[in-house]
Amino acid sequence: MLGSSKSSFIFNKWQFLIPTALLIGLFLYLLFPGNILRQADTQQIASLASKKAMLETELTALLNLNENSVCIDDQLVIPMDNDNSLLPPAETNGLVDKLERSVVLVLVDYGDGQGIGMGSGFFISPSQIVTNGHVVANKKILPKAILVTNKYIGLHSVKVDSLRFDDDYSEDFAVISIAENIGYPLSLANTNDPGQAKLTEVFAAGFPGDVIESDENFLKLMNADEFSVPDLVVTDGTISSQQKVFGAVSAFVHTAQMSPGNSGGPLVNSCGHVMGLNTFILSNEGSVRNFSLTSSEISKFLRENRLSPRLAAKECK
Repeated sequence: MLGSSKSSFIFNKWQFLIPTALLIGLFLYLLFPGNILRQADTQQIASLASKKAMLETELTALLNLNENSVCIDDQLVIPMDNDNSLLPPAETNGLVDKLERSVVLVLVDYGDGQGIGMGSGFFISPSQIVTNGHVVANKKILPKAILVTNKYIGLHSVKVDSLRFDDDYSEDFAVISIAENIGYPLSLANTNDPGQAKLTEVFAAGFPGDVIESDENFLKLMNADEFSVPDLVVTDGTISSQQKVFGAVSAFVHTAQMSPGNSGGPLVNSCGHVMGLNTFILSNEGSVRNFSLTSSEISKFLRENRLSPRLAAKECK
């Protein structure tokens, strides 16, 4: 009987100890998770967070496109914070008229006797203009004054709404705005695959300095003799290739002639849809290559700044 009682006691003792040990282990696990769990890789977490933010941005853009876009003639307009983007453009008589209404000469005064800088830009809404960041900022320092003009809108002072500019041109965008809804907005080209754009006929529109410096109207404007606007310069060519320049940004290489002053102007197809933003030129041993940041890069910049790109409702045929 005594042996039976002892065996029963030991058995009952283990029934008590086993759950107790499990509870103590659970308590230690909850109290000191860092001693049991592998420390998370902070770089991996940062990388995943960045990818999540990028996907959320793209998802938001797609939802805006699906839910909020409206068709105005042949343009798909995506209103965000700017109701002016819904205003319809004026009637035009062909491609040249459309460009002359939209493209502006940008004059930049840095003060302190540094002279006047020049570039081009084009309306994306009746009051907002896209141009290059390097046109309106010198080493990211904003100028004393920025003026825009063409023969349809007169001369207007503008303010900088958004700016992104790196010295290597991998980021080179700006949005400037005027106080009135008087501009003719161009739509961004509907190009699903920029790599398929080779040999597309394109036109570069702007105010290159080496052309307009001999224009009598430009000389009158610079000398403040009277208000006058130089003639818009339009050159034609074809797209040669699409590249990821500097490993970061998508750009077209094209043969439409450009020179300093074209920066910030549009590269358009025969329908007047913006294929790219004329940004820089590379030259060596007599050859010249013209680069325009693609419409997809323009659209991305605008969406990230809560602006409303107009998209062509269909491809240009």
